[in-house]
Amino acid sequence: MGDVLDAARPVHGYRAMAVRLLLSAFPLAGVYLADLAVEATDTAMVGRLGATEVAAVGLGATIVFLYTVFFMSIPSTADVFVAERNAQGDRRGAIEAAQHGLWLSVAMVIPAMILVWWLEPILRATGQKPEIAALARDYAVAVSPAFLGWATFSTLDFFVAALNRPGIAFAIAWIGVGLNALGNYALIYGNFGFPRLGLVGAAYATDLAAFANLLLIVIAVSIHPAIRPYRVLTEIQPLRRSVFRELLRLGLPGSFGGLLEVAYITVSALLIGRYSADLLAASQVSLSFNLFLFAFVSGLSLGLTYLVAELNGHGRVREIWTANLAGQSIAFVFLALVAILCLAAPRPIVGLFLSLDDPTNQASIDYATTVIGVVALARILHGIRWLSWRALKGMRDTLVPSLASIACSWGIGLPLGLWLVYRSALGGVGFMLGDLAAGGAGAVVLSLRLWRMTHLRIAP
Repeated sequence: MGDVLDAARPVHGYRAMAVRLLLSAFPLAGVYLADLAVEATDTAMVGRLGATEVAAVGLGATIVFLYTVFFMSIPSTADVFVAERNAQGDRRGAIEAAQHGLWLSVAMVIPAMILVWWLEPILRATGQKPEIAALARDYAVAVSPAFLGWATFSTLDFFVAALNRPGIAFAIAWIGVGLNALGNYALIYGNFGFPRLGLVGAAYATDLAAFANLLLIVIAVSIHPAIRPYRVLTEIQPLRRSVFRELLRLGLPGSFGGLLEVAYITVSALLIGRYSADLLAASQVSLSFNLFLFAFVSGLSLGLTYLVAELNGHGRVREIWTANLAGQSIAFVFLALVAILCLAAPRPIVGLFLSLDDPTNQASIDYATTVIGVVALARILHGIRWLSWRALKGMRDTLVPSLASIACSWGIGLPLGLWLVYRSALGGVGFMLGDLAAGGAGAVVLSLRLWRMTHLRIAP
């Protein structure tokens, strides 16, 4: 086997790019939905144990999510280099990028697995009840081995997706959902002859599912006819500082940006809750519905990253703008339909989350039917912003886009929302309007940067 394989088949024109993005969006979105399904399954099955256990697994899942946002976004940037070098026909370069991503994943996991042992005093210092803090620590420690499984699986998962085989990731992710549910049933409640482990059983089930997924992806990259020639697990490349440096340069801005986005959402929720508990419930209902459907845009954006990286690898920089327009057009149509649904029939949607017949929910329902449309409109703008960010990542540009996104959220969205709430007659809906303005500003700024880079050839 030589050092060069056939390069990724070039895609030309708006229509061909739109078709390519659609075909990749659905399986990649399915991977995001599988992650949500695992979390929902854990919460639902642990819920039978009691409210304390649900609260503990919620805290533990939050810690896991923060780990994923920060640590996993760094090694996952290897997929950009894999797609770019595959487009150039550089097999060895694609292998090198993927393997360095794997090594970086393992390096990121070890401190995270150690830190969870000190989770209980940290949670107690934040005011959590001692029994909940202790259970959350037990859950996090028990689930920490899954960090290794997730890290290595995700890197290989992104590797096969970057080679335009997203269906492999989709199938394995949903097998993992089934295995996690089966493991929960056995280990939480003591079925099939297994011991009844309660909350910790859910963590062990997650561990087993994570390593089962890893085993399946290893088998896939070893036997799939389109992936096997890369020999990513057998043809070990020498470690190079320059490759690690590039992965960190591309990944760190997105990691810190992701953490600050999570902080922005958390602070917004705290401020909304301080203003009105009913408005907080309404905003969570509205956001949950829209974020569930936003998984399609997340999958679409990942496919756009790979397409842009391929175009960049071919030197077809001007066509990146066409690819971005194709992705944004698809996202706009989809999210606009969601917004129309939210504006036309808000009560049935709210009824999926809150009982419409319960008089104690009436204030939250009234809020929700008002704000769900605003939240949906904001998702359109955030979708355009997110696609532009992902396209820029495909061009190896993350520092300025991440800083711009942070500035829009913290410098525009939050202060404008507070001003609208307390200084205008809009009241609580001002929070959502502030977020809409942040999404709009981010969409404009990042789209302009992408246009300049593709038309004026500005180096990132």
